[in-house]
Amino acid sequence: MSHAKPSLTITDVHAVLERHWRQSAENVSAIEGGNFSSVFSFKIEHRDYVIHFSDAVDTFQTEHYVADILSSQDVLYPKTFGRGEDGPFRYCISERIKGSVVADLQAKQKIELLPDLVRVITDMNQIQLDSTTTDFGPLIPSGNGAYDAWESFLLFLLSIKEKDSS
Repeated sequence: MSHAKPSLTITDVHAVLERHWRQSAENVSAIEGGNFSSVFSFKIEHRDYVIHFSDAVDTFQTEHYVADILSSQDVLYPKTFGRGEDGPFRYCISERIKGSVVADLQAKQKIELLPDLVRVITDMNQIQLDSTTTDFGPLIPSGNGAYDAWESFLLFLLSIKEKDSS
């Protein structure tokens, strides 16, 4: 699996957006972000969006699943408005929420943000999952956990820790 960010031009992004939305986007520009994806911001009908591109096969299924659950239960999280494939890339379009990346803030700003951060994490902890959701640990594209038992996930984490310490 490749972990390099895809290289796209603004013209490439305009073309994908035009095919997806069937209308032209405005103010398309590259933005920082995306661990393994290339990210662009844009406007359509005066609303702000972002589009992420990746060459990994199932990269946006989990993102779409999480976004649907959280945003449908009024947790502050960007709603997704579509995903698809275009050539060798997969993409996911979501609303752009104003704000900053916590890691980029100064220490004082992070401290001031703590009450809001605790509230959002508490809201995330209270979401209601579909009754068909199963298993534990990190999510896989189906929306289920990657491990059949909590203990299995913990043993996996311990094995990583042991490898790191040796």
